[in-house]
Amino acid sequence: MHGMGEYKWQHQGPNDIFASYEGYFYANTMHGYGTMSYADGRVFSGLYYNNMRWGPGIESHINLQENVGLWRGSQLIRLAWRPQAPSITLDLTSAANGKDFVESYRTMLLPKPSTVDEINSAVDLLKDSGCDPLLASKIWHKLYPKNCTNVKSAACNIQLFERNYYTEGCYSLEELHEWNDEITDAEPNLEIHYAWNNSKTILHIMKHCYRHENQRSTYNINIAGILSGQRFLFKSPGIHELNCRTLLMASYLGYLSKVAQLIMESNVHPDVADCQGNSTIMYATAGEQVEIILFLVEVGADINCYNDSCCTPLGLALMKLLCVQNDIPISTIVQSLLPPTSTQQSCTDKIENVSEWNIVRETPALSPGRPFTRSPSKVKAPNTKKLKSSISLKDAPKRKQELLFEKEINSDTNSFESFSDSERLYTSINSEFIMKIDDLFQQTTANNILFYLFEVHDMVKEVIENDEDHKKATEKNPKKALSKEYKVKTKLSKELFPQIVEDSSSITSADKAKKETLDRIKLTILQLCDNGADPCLVNCPQPSLVMAILASCPEIISELVSRGADINMNYSNFRNYTALDLAISLPFTFVNLETIRTILKAGGKANHLLQSMEYPEYDNNGPTLLHVVLSKTTESDTEEEIRGHIIALLLEHDCDPTIQFKGRSPMDIALSKSLDIFDIFVKSPKTNLNTVINNSNQNVLVKLFVANFCNTLSLTDRLQILTNLMQRGANPLLECYNGSEKYQNLFVFANKIMENFESQPKQHDTKPKKADKPKKEDKLASKSLGKLTSDEVEDYKQALQLVKEYARYLHITWIQIKLVKELSDIVQRYKHRHWSMIIKEHKNWKQMKLWVTTRRCLEIWNVLRSSQKFVNGKNILKNLLCIVEFYNVTPFGKSLTKITAELKDSVEKQVKGILREQELSKAMSDSTLSYVAFELKEDADQCFKVCFECAMPFQVERIECSCCKLVLFCCENCVKVNEECINYHPCIAILKK
Repeated sequence: MHGMGEYKWQHQGPNDIFASYEGYFYANTMHGYGTMSYADGRVFSGLYYNNMRWGPGIESHINLQENVGLWRGSQLIRLAWRPQAPSITLDLTSAANGKDFVESYRTMLLPKPSTVDEINSAVDLLKDSGCDPLLASKIWHKLYPKNCTNVKSAACNIQLFERNYYTEGCYSLEELHEWNDEITDAEPNLEIHYAWNNSKTILHIMKHCYRHENQRSTYNINIAGILSGQRFLFKSPGIHELNCRTLLMASYLGYLSKVAQLIMESNVHPDVADCQGNSTIMYATAGEQVEIILFLVEVGADINCYNDSCCTPLGLALMKLLCVQNDIPISTIVQSLLPPTSTQQSCTDKIENVSEWNIVRETPALSPGRPFTRSPSKVKAPNTKKLKSSISLKDAPKRKQELLFEKEINSDTNSFESFSDSERLYTSINSEFIMKIDDLFQQTTANNILFYLFEVHDMVKEVIENDEDHKKATEKNPKKALSKEYKVKTKLSKELFPQIVEDSSSITSADKAKKETLDRIKLTILQLCDNGADPCLVNCPQPSLVMAILASCPEIISELVSRGADINMNYSNFRNYTALDLAISLPFTFVNLETIRTILKAGGKANHLLQSMEYPEYDNNGPTLLHVVLSKTTESDTEEEIRGHIIALLLEHDCDPTIQFKGRSPMDIALSKSLDIFDIFVKSPKTNLNTVINNSNQNVLVKLFVANFCNTLSLTDRLQILTNLMQRGANPLLECYNGSEKYQNLFVFANKIMENFESQPKQHDTKPKKADKPKKEDKLASKSLGKLTSDEVEDYKQALQLVKEYARYLHITWIQIKLVKELSDIVQRYKHRHWSMIIKEHKNWKQMKLWVTTRRCLEIWNVLRSSQKFVNGKNILKNLLCIVEFYNVTPFGKSLTKITAELKDSVEKQVKGILREQELSKAMSDSTLSYVAFELKEDADQCFKVCFECAMPFQVERIECSCCKLVLFCCENCVKVNEECINYHPCIAILKK
């Protein structure tokens, strides 16, 4: 049987059922439109696919009832009905601009003509294989068996079946994954259609319907009425359709036993959906029914199904989470999720030939008294763009039929009062469902302001405006540029707990209800993810991670990332921001702090530059996230504390604090903004404290000694900053710059400024002499000097003296490291000897005794052992410490070769005690290790070719210490100054004797 025909079944089944089919056949299978009549009086008219119902159809009963919708076998999978209540599944198309917004996410289908002609592929195959064309035309039929009707077999002559079935030709639909203008240029009159629904099953049904559209006129199937939800065009619903309706509402209400009974006993498909594509899982998700979701998935429901608004169940749950978190009332949720009409961008603006096919997407009118209303000032103007439709005139509903809509719906329930159990169950479930939705829409929240939830401000613009404001404030009063005094950092503990954990007595009933609702929604999201919900399929109204971040739910973010969401994706709808950028743009709260920490822990990258469409000149040199965090204004100490934690997190995850934007790095901004924040940069182990931080080529130490900035700090703050900087690795002996001027180290720069100040006239001079015109190289230093009072000059010298002392300490550490390296190499070379014998090979014992103690030697060893070039070993360490301890306990003038057994035991006992102390402490503190970190570099020797006292480079004269011969002085004055100080130079005591 192939083509139009009729077939009757007799004596089928245990009850000798009689059935007949009139319609189209394809290779002995029911395929296409047809009518099946059953012995019990049922008649089904609709579309078939491979012997099963597949598409639009109407099953009529002898009691004048009809089951109407899209069929899959003997089960409805999409109804021509929806509950007569406001949409609980957040119908985005119900808003004025929602239809255009959703269209940008719909799948588009391109009609393509199917080639059905006399082309014989068997002949072509024989020709390609080398057969003679004349012979091929005679023997080609031998390639196919005579009676093969299995179209799935490679031996079936499918082209013959196609040619005889589609006698008038046909069109098929192909998915259009990427739009190209060449498509409409080639065929200007070609109409592209939106898919009825993005689900795979509905897409296949639509393609099947389109391919057999020329057969539909014979059977008068109103596809438009079925798909558009115009249920009033048909007769009263049958038992199966009522069961489908009951299943949807029972899934929302949480009746697990009824849901199980309807699916297992009443043959209801677990994926059945209403006329808007909302399936049972959608209803269960809207009702936060976790147990029903689990059951539906176990019986085969699709966890990643779409509704007609292009939303998945996971997307629906995330939308609800975001709205509840922001106290958005349910009556204005849809408007809060959609962008304003003026900023909306839709793909359909570029595509003129796109249209719907046999569907009208209009929200059915609600019964009087529904609370689903909007303020006129908040409702957007309706879209005036005309949308093409390919619905035939015979399918278009008449106005009189639309007026009967309400009456027909009421008759659905009033006529079932005393009939079957299914009808009574539907009546009770429907009444309870409508009452619950009405109560839900009548609830109000504290927030009655309507705003767009996905509005994200331009952070680049915010940084630029903040920089301009800072420049204006600095020009007016430079001393007020640093707004906050230096304070000792406090840990996030008891003082901040009241802001994190509220007293249970202060929580209102509304807050408790909100928390319970949020907990249920979060549990629903986790259940969906556990059952296989794909976060990558959530795109409408926004991607899944975006909604989770804006809802400030760290646990949901972690779950989405673990399920495949890309944590580093750039979102074009949000200024090309990443998930971390969106989190940074949120206000400073403890919840958002945890959100940022979660994103970074999940692999979010912090080392990128931001871009802005309004400022294309900064596309390749935009600000970092540290710039953004520092540019935000804070209104309380709590927000300032949170800012500090965010900066510490960004620094920990490789956000570069030295990248400059408009001539300023985050370190430079922090130094001018808040000393507490700057201290966070200093304490970060990944911060390079010796690099340039602004467009004046200044490092941190140079800026602190520029007079026009130095006078904005108090002496206490300045000394504290310098101490922290030098303890964490800032080196004043490195080369530095101020503008284009290069200085050998910081002291050369500072001394030049002091010379320029001393050359200026005193304030008490009434008639100062005319000063000489400064040289070009002195102009920048003079400009950096500014105006300092005598007290400020003394403070300047005191700060410089502190840095000199630290530079001297670096010098001493460098000497100690050289001596330890030398002795450790000797111990390694003679490791087979006892330490008392190795002493004979060491020539510089006097220098070691003067400069290195046993404990200091151990500190240096703990750092040196991390070097690959340094030989490590417990025996070597023990011998090294024993030798140093022996030097320390042996007075000058006593022979080092005559070592008694008692002295050996004493030295080894002392070293053993020191090593035991180290094992108990397990590791040296960070502050101790940082002192010797710089001196490990191979190029560090050049920095220490300076005077031991003033740290100035040598000009001509050099005075060497006659005792240790390890330190040099630039002049006799420095030698005298050094002799007067204590604990500076260990040779001083010997030299004085």
